[in-house]
Amino acid sequence: MIDPIVEEVRIARMEHTLRFNGDLKAICADLQAVQKASGHQIVSLPPITPEETGMNGGLTEARYQKLVAEAEEAYVARVKASLEDGGKSLRVGKSLRVASPKIK
Repeated sequence: MIDPIVEEVRIARMEHTLRFNGDLKAICADLQAVQKASGHQIVSLPPITPEETGMNGGLTEARYQKLVAEAEEAYVARVKASLEDGGKSLRVGKSLRVASPKIK
């Protein structure tokens, strides 16, 4: 089922994008001008880190660093293997998998 409100928003967004030929800087400048002209108070909040929001998947810094190191090691091993077998071990779509980031 197609939601008519969602479709209306998508059409308006696409028309706006086409008006600026997809130029993201021009689109943002126009939206900022509309926002400023609205007369509403514009609030800018300081950035917060994922740790402050609890949106970091439960990662501690040490666990994050360990996952990064594991991913780098796996990548290096894949590159070395591909150099040895003429690229057969590196297939498009094959991804690296590391341990779940939910562990604290």
